[in-house]
Amino acid sequence: MVASFANESEAVDAANNTTYGLGSAVFTNDLKRAHRVAAEIEAGMVWINSTQDCDPRIPFGGMFELNVCTRRDRHR
Repeated sequence: MVASFANESEAVDAANNTTYGLGSAVFTNDLKRAHRVAAEIEAGMVWINSTQDCDPRIPFGGMFELNVCTRRDRHR
C-alpha cells in the first residue's frame, strides 16, 4: 500500500494497524522526520526512502501474528 498522510500520527496509526507487521517504508525529504516516524512504526523492518534493500541473511520477522523471528525490541 502506498499512501500519503496529513500528519505523522496518522501515518504511524495506519502503519501499525496491521495483522502481521512485517515491513514498512517511510518516504520523505526530511530525514529527521523519517527517523522519528520509523521509530514509532511496529514492524519487523522499517526502510527509509527505499524498500527491501537488506542482506537476505539478516533475521527477519513480523511484530504481531507472524512473529517468526526475534522481536526487534529485544535488540534495542
